[in-house]
Amino acid sequence: IAAGDIEGAVEAARENHLAEPEDVKVQQRYHKLLLMADKKDQALEHGKRYLSLLLRKLQGESAVALFRRLREMDPKLSPSPGEILGLAQAAHRCREYEMALALTQSLESMHPRHADIPEARFLAARIQSEAFRRDDAARQILGALCEKFPEHEVVVREAVPYLRALEAIGQSSAV
Repeated sequence: IAAGDIEGAVEAARENHLAEPEDVKVQQRYHKLLLMADKKDQALEHGKRYLSLLLRKLQGESAVALFRRLREMDPKLSPSPGEILGLAQAAHRCREYEMALALTQSLESMHPRHADIPEARFLAARIQSEAFRRDDAARQILGALCEKFPEHEVVVREAVPYLRALEAIGQSSAV
């Protein structure tokens, strides 16, 4: 790069990224070089794989930042169905509530039978209640969740007690 040979740097980084597919730093360097070289299509394609790696390595903050950059390049970009919940949870931890909520909604609208739907709905309810102070929306989501998936572990273990707490809060504030 110092010699001005960005193409050479990209090619060297490409070889490195193929040889070390699980090395986050190698993938990060390759992605940055693709962006520097204005190779948008390649950066988008690589970015999807890089995003998957970051989620597998539990680097949520980096995954959220990368997803935001990828969405700037392609507003229609969506993670794979199996990654949406993990990315939504990472966005929630990063206090990116709008992103997290949009991801949970996209999972249900694009993949209505996906196994992560109950957990995504519970996360959406928590965000509505805790981040946006919309307990009525949270109660509605939780009620539908409990009705549709009454035996699911997240419903039994988390959604039912959360719904009861919201209802108790609603009753005490109405008095």
